[in-house]
Amino acid sequence: MRLLTIDTASRLGTVATIDGDQILCELVSPHQTRHAECLLDLVGQVLEQAAWKLADLELIAVGMGPGSFTGVRVGMATAKGLALSTGLPVVGVVSLEAMAHAVRALRGPVRVAALLDAKKAEVFGAAYGADGAGIAPPATFPRESVTAWLSGLDTDGDAPMVICGEIAAELSLARERVVSHRTCDLPSPGAIASLAQARWSADPISQIQSLEPLYVRPPDIRLPRSRQ
Repeated sequence: MRLLTIDTASRLGTVATIDGDQILCELVSPHQTRHAECLLDLVGQVLEQAAWKLADLELIAVGMGPGSFTGVRVGMATAKGLALSTGLPVVGVVSLEAMAHAVRALRGPVRVAALLDAKKAEVFGAAYGADGAGIAPPATFPRESVTAWLSGLDTDGDAPMVICGEIAAELSLARERVVSHRTCDLPSPGAIASLAQARWSADPISQIQSLEPLYVRPPDIRLPRSRQ
């Protein structure tokens, strides 16, 4: 299946063309504040490198958060705009779920806690079972609460969860539980594409009307002071 993947929820924005499980071209936007400026240009570049046109695509997969409020909004708006203009179906993938999926591709059927930097000394976190089913939904909590959150996920008889996410290196976590790899430190195009293809195969209905960003917490919006 020929896909275009877009993810701008995290520190690095990515756009990729993928054919089945093969990444044909992946480009990275390292400037989180400039995703809106360069995203469509990156889309054009990955299509050109793959020798594809928009009409050659079969599905658009987009990271729906949680992550940067502006980044999530930009990525979702771009994916929806492309879907509306071309008639292509679009499927959303939770950023943390993509990271956990990448860990299972590396380690096999393990339980995974995925973490992303939420700024303001907070962390986004979610946990998934060895079969990919959700154990703890995406949430945000203070960095100092991560260890307690993880402890609450470990139950008698279960192997301790492995942990992924580049933010894990900045936290006081057991090193032997942390999986560090470029495909699971942040949401990766390959994992997003894999989950999107599986969902589309199981339920081939575009999410263009129902797809909404997953912000987890309210955006930080400061209202102007009233004039005296």
